[in-house]
Amino acid sequence: MANSYFPMLPKVNEDVSKILKDQAGIWKETDINFLLGLSNSLDCGESIKDMGSVDSIPDMWARPLLFKMALFDLEPTKQFVTGLHEKVRGEWRALLAMFALKDFKRLDLKAEQVNLFDDGADLAEILKSLAPQESLTGNRDAWLTDVYIIFFNGRPLALTSPTTLVTCAADYENIFDGKIFAPWSTNQRTLTDPIKFLSPAELAALKMWLDNLYSKIQRLNKFGNKAKEISNALLKCIADYQADIAAAEKISPANFEFVPSNLNLHAGIARLLDETIKGREPRFEDSAVRLLNKKRNILLISPDFVRDFARFEGVNASQLVIWQGISANEISDDKLADNKKIGRVNLNGAEFRRPEDFFYDRMAVVEPANAFPNSPPLTGYDSLLEKDLTPILPIKRELLNLFTPEDISARISISDDAENFYLHFNFPLSGVNGDGKDFRWTKKYPKRDLIYIDQEVPVIELYPNFRRADWKNYYLYYENYKSNDISPAADIYFVAPFAQNAEKNFLQNRFTVKLDNFPEILIVTYNPPVHLGKNPVEVGAILLNKPEIVERNANLTWKIGVDFGTSSTMIFYAENQNSPLPLNFSPHLFQITASGGARAQTYRNFIPSQIPNHADGSFLSIFHLLNVENSKNIRQLIDGHVFLLSSENVRVFEKLAARIDANLKWQDDDRQRRKTAAYIKQICFQAAVEAFSSGVDVINWNFSYPTAFSSAQKVSFQEICRESVENTPDFWAESKAAAYHFNKLNGKSGNFAQGAICVDIGAGTTDISVISGESPRIIYHTSIKYAARQLFKPIYDNYELFAGEKISGKFNDETQRQAVIDADLREHSEKYLADLKFKTGTEQIKNVLQAAQFATAGLFHYLGELIKILHDYGHYREKKIPHLFIGGNGARIFKWLTGGTEIDGNIYLNVLEKVFVAASGLENYKKFNLHFSEQPKTEVAAGMIVEKPANDAEFFDEDKINREMFGESDEIIYSAVLAGENFVQSGENQSAGAFISAHDISEGVTISNLREFKIFVDRFNSAQKLWSEGISFDAEELIGDVNNFFVDKKGRDVKNLSVEPIFIAELKMFLQDKIKGVQGGKIISAEKKSPNVEISVGENFVNDFNALEKLSGFSARQAREKFLRRYKIRAFSCANVEERMNRPKLAPKFAETASVVSGDFWACAVDGNIFAVVPNLKTYTENHHAERAFGLIFESNFDGGTYSKLRVERAATFELLGDKWKLKSAGKIILSR
Repeated sequence: MANSYFPMLPKVNEDVSKILKDQAGIWKETDINFLLGLSNSLDCGESIKDMGSVDSIPDMWARPLLFKMALFDLEPTKQFVTGLHEKVRGEWRALLAMFALKDFKRLDLKAEQVNLFDDGADLAEILKSLAPQESLTGNRDAWLTDVYIIFFNGRPLALTSPTTLVTCAADYENIFDGKIFAPWSTNQRTLTDPIKFLSPAELAALKMWLDNLYSKIQRLNKFGNKAKEISNALLKCIADYQADIAAAEKISPANFEFVPSNLNLHAGIARLLDETIKGREPRFEDSAVRLLNKKRNILLISPDFVRDFARFEGVNASQLVIWQGISANEISDDKLADNKKIGRVNLNGAEFRRPEDFFYDRMAVVEPANAFPNSPPLTGYDSLLEKDLTPILPIKRELLNLFTPEDISARISISDDAENFYLHFNFPLSGVNGDGKDFRWTKKYPKRDLIYIDQEVPVIELYPNFRRADWKNYYLYYENYKSNDISPAADIYFVAPFAQNAEKNFLQNRFTVKLDNFPEILIVTYNPPVHLGKNPVEVGAILLNKPEIVERNANLTWKIGVDFGTSSTMIFYAENQNSPLPLNFSPHLFQITASGGARAQTYRNFIPSQIPNHADGSFLSIFHLLNVENSKNIRQLIDGHVFLLSSENVRVFEKLAARIDANLKWQDDDRQRRKTAAYIKQICFQAAVEAFSSGVDVINWNFSYPTAFSSAQKVSFQEICRESVENTPDFWAESKAAAYHFNKLNGKSGNFAQGAICVDIGAGTTDISVISGESPRIIYHTSIKYAARQLFKPIYDNYELFAGEKISGKFNDETQRQAVIDADLREHSEKYLADLKFKTGTEQIKNVLQAAQFATAGLFHYLGELIKILHDYGHYREKKIPHLFIGGNGARIFKWLTGGTEIDGNIYLNVLEKVFVAASGLENYKKFNLHFSEQPKTEVAAGMIVEKPANDAEFFDEDKINREMFGESDEIIYSAVLAGENFVQSGENQSAGAFISAHDISEGVTISNLREFKIFVDRFNSAQKLWSEGISFDAEELIGDVNNFFVDKKGRDVKNLSVEPIFIAELKMFLQDKIKGVQGGKIISAEKKSPNVEISVGENFVNDFNALEKLSGFSARQAREKFLRRYKIRAFSCANVEERMNRPKLAPKFAETASVVSGDFWACAVDGNIFAVVPNLKTYTENHHAERAFGLIFESNFDGGTYSKLRVERAATFELLGDKWKLKSAGKIILSR
């Protein structure tokens, strides 16, 4: 009968009763142990401990009298007395502690005085007549004047007592109805001794208050022996209380301040209780649930959490300090409505959070396992690996603000059972002693409620993949399967960098954003399928491992030379004083998602994930505009990027042709120049990445430009370059840089002792330097816009004769077609040249080679004329034929002119010698010395940073050159070029040996005859070895074309004019219109034939597979697992994907995969070692179709781009021979978007 309640007086025990029978009740004084006799007289059958209370003494004053008798019980030997004494003592101690700690614990206590002395009412008179007369001081009226009712939380709890100081209200247990919490109660109903439930600070304060109370009682004036007896009994109770406190906790001496309790206990003995210990100023540092972090003052609170933490700390919840005066047991949901307060207590700038506030209610998961390869590993992650899942950590932004990614990854872990995943987080809390404790909190995520994101993993990459103390440039790239669509893809996730000022445009299918710092965290937003009708919602974060910091090496300097060419760009670098080397770019991509084959497509819109090295380090000058709307500020990698064209991605290039620019160098309008600026900024940025990732301290930048640039083009280009790099760059004329390179050719200290012409034949210009003198120096340099584009034009126009298949015509302009041919030649020219010697017997090939031979001979004629005039003017002093040093991309034409044979002594090059020598007028030579660069195109980039000659100041003295050549101080005249043909200006005839400038062209020039051109043609046709029967032309028509060319330039601003030699203009007009392409038969590639008979195998297998497409989320995952089990699926993939990227005609090799989920193809046995095969993918891309061999295994309606849905009409069939999968018959799939 534990905790029974007896509302009626028990029957009398007749054998031992001391109760007088049949006698009216009277009050009389008796000894203090009368209660023992009374208890023995009642047949209770239970102890007071079990009964809960005694309430049947019939008098208003009975409760305080019973309380006093039980508290002062001197012989606690019987069960009844013992039980009542312990109960009353606990209540008394709790009440005194409440008075002592009223301010300290912010208790809601109030008092109302009960003054019967002046009350004349009948009831008051009765109470007066029955009132006890004993008190602590001996004052017989104390019960009439010194009594106060004490209210706790607005409810009556106790009375002050002239004998025991306090006593409980008779029916307080029912009044509070189980709402008295620790430390005042252990059962929430009755007051109990609080010692075990107070914190050390609270116990120290209570002991000090009791010491003070003890002293005040000792100092009281006491009248009569009874008062002294009561005082001694009370002091003993207080002393026992003090001793028990000391025994329970080692109390350090503490200085607490006494303040008025504001209860206004001003009457008599009650004044002893009118002081309380002043509460401390609340300090955030004193809380045991303070979240240890350096960023914000956060308390971690929820009713369950703080009680669990108290148990973890091994203390009662009442001893766990949440805030000054508030312990864990007092925390309830209704007090946590405002996170800046607990109940009505302000947290003084601090805030609280529930632990669940830091986490999302649902967890999103993606396939496959390890979908984020550069995320830190999580404890317990293996449980997800087995299910081929990767979680998106369901942590909210606020937690990310409080902890570093390293902290979070170390504190978070995952586990699971059959029904749920569990996310565990070790919160660092201050703890009871303030020494810091990690407390593990767990949130349950039912598997049925997980967000299964079904679409294929998007491509997410970061460039570059290193950190450096002063590095502030990162580019985050995102692309999913709907990269070309306008509306955001559904059932996919998007990312945005956390805590960085990135543009909030992440709800796109493809984007690049610039960041100032390495993004340690990516916020993930999920866009649900359309049929769910929900808006995008944040679901968590991806944590990223931080790359190692690259230390700056103060002793490491790079010189970088950038040769921005018409068709291709070359970058060389020299480390400290070492020789120049080509700078090949590495991808330097930080892979965020395991996007499979889709990663190979980053070259379309970003940095390529695979960059093949070229021996010369060059790449084609092509820019791909991504954002057509932003024409005023084209940002590198954001609004456009360098497109790495190769012979393997021509089809992609064709599709992007509308946004491709392959003519960057010579553009004059603002929009085009902005593309050029973005292109140069990107290549400089990538070059800087190569340098700084190697620890380089300082980069010295060098840029080359052709003197054929107009004045405006030169100014614009130099300003673009300055804006692209940190340090002030040096600028070199391409002709000058090439001469510096050839001077050190083959490691020699110099090569120009006998006079020389350095000729760098680029795609758009030929840059020429003429060297002469005993101490060789450059006496003249120039650029002409006649180069590889013209020399190779006959070959380009008839390219299919050499390459075996016709180049597509799906291009916006001729420069794009030329770029495709350039890309093909970079990779296959050696093969074409090797085949060429077997084709030179055909007239078509001969005609093409002769046209190229003629174009090249025209350049040599002009060079010869230039030497003659310079010699005549006394600038070129040698009487011998100079050595010719040939480099640049266009130098490759000489291998073609030989018909694919050796250059040395080749008879088809003799015409070049004849034309040059005849034009130069110099005949004193034994051998015509042609020196070819071993790596054409490297000359300018390397020449800018090569070791300079000993006489460098004299070797290239621009001012001296200009003074000697032109005399006048005029930048426009300094760019003058040899006319090379007779012309008329202002009605006066001018000779072919005159130099013309932009002033002359603007004023107007015309020709009336083709004297020099005819001489050149005659010399060419009379050469002993031509590829065909010579060249003829219509003089009148050519004169008209040339005059029209110069008339178009008449009157233009000289700053915007590029100077064209008249002879070169004649050549270009002739080559452009008069040399016709060879009309050959079309070369038709064999088309793939479909099987005549459709083979139907594994019909149920195919139907069930197609049914999976219609499901999503948890149900899709369940169905797929059943499908895999039912058909005992085996999986395999193409094992040589990377090789096929570079060699698409290479046959695929198939190998079984360890994981069924990760295989590209799912196979089901249908007959022995014969298998029906279906594709295992969510999106179908060009990479799947080509490199991953889907296009070979399945017929389809694939027409480029990306498809998000597929349906299998017919399974493919494979035969398994040992461990090799061999295709027997192709299947068929239908693709849709």
